[in-house]
Amino acid sequence: MHAPKICGNSIVGRICFKQQLSLNYAQSEYREIVMSEDKYNIQKIIPSLDTFSPFDLSEVDGEYLVRIARFRGTFPFHTHPKDEFFLTLEGSFALETRESKIVLNQGECATMRAGLEHRPTGETDAIVLTVLHKKIRTSKHDFPEVKDKL
Repeated sequence: MHAPKICGNSIVGRICFKQQLSLNYAQSEYREIVMSEDKYNIQKIIPSLDTFSPFDLSEVDGEYLVRIARFRGTFPFHTHPKDEFFLTLEGSFALETRESKIVLNQGECATMRAGLEHRPTGETDAIVLTVLHKKIRTSKHDFPEVKDKL
C-alpha cells in the first residue's frame, strides 16, 4: 500500500511515503519521515536510576513511552485508563492485583490491562522496561504518600 522511496542521502535515513489521499482520486502526497537520532545505552543508565523514578527512552507514535525503571519496595495500588506492559531486564518483582499476584523474573513480561487495580512490589532491585501511554503517571513523585518512602 505504501511504496517507500529514498529522499536524498541523509545519514538519518529520510524516507518519503507516497500516500493515496482517496481511492476515488489519483492524488497523492509525500511526507518526510526522519528516524530518531536518540540512542541510549541502558547499561549506563541503570546505575543512576532512582527507585520508581523512570527514565524515558523513547516516545512511540506520539502516544506511548518506552521507559526503564528500578523497582524496589511496594508501590501503591493504582489503575490506568490504558494497558501497561512490563519486561524484567534484571532481577525479579511481583505484579499484584487485589485478587492475584504474578512474579516476573529476568526475561519475563506481562501486560496489565486497563482499569485493573495493581501495584509492583519486590524486596530486591528489579530493572524493568515498561511501555505505556504517555499520560499515565508511574513515578513515585506522582504519589505524594510514598514519595519519601520508596
